[in-house]
Amino acid sequence: MRVLPPCLAMAAAALATASLAGAQAKALEGDPGQRFFRDALVEDSKVTGAIRTALRTDAAVVDPATQYADLTGDGRSDAIVRVHSAGAAGVIAVYVFSTHGAPKGALRAIYRTQSLYRAVTRPVAAGRLQIDQPRYAAGDDVCCPAKLTRRSYRYSRASRTFVRVSLETVNAS
Repeated sequence: MRVLPPCLAMAAAALATASLAGAQAKALEGDPGQRFFRDALVEDSKVTGAIRTALRTDAAVVDPATQYADLTGDGRSDAIVRVHSAGAAGVIAVYVFSTHGAPKGALRAIYRTQSLYRAVTRPVAAGRLQIDQPRYAAGDDVCCPAKLTRRSYRYSRASRTFVRVSLETVNAS
């Protein structure tokens, strides 16, 4: 699988956000998965009011390109669901949905990060989730920060939560 450099990935995410914003209603009609995740987030009391309101009013959209990876180590794929702002903020929230440890195998959000800006996500080796965000410096264009803040998370079976395993600043190119 080819991975875009972070700067290009952020630019691609911004373009995707712009195209998603105008297509939300149509996408919800044609994509039951996107509708499921949107409805689940709107009904989840642990989702911030700002995100729920943004989803209800189409100020934000659930990305139809949901990523799947076994992040919990149970042999089943978990869903990495991103919420895009309809504006320039790009990915503003990320959720991991899983059936791991759920009664009767119910799919529910087991991880939430809800105050992001132009984030890029990807599952990485050993079941880890990586979230990159721009780290702007004076003179950086919005599309192309020189640096990124990179956070990696792994699922802890002991605590049944995701824990951050690394936090670093990396070059965007």
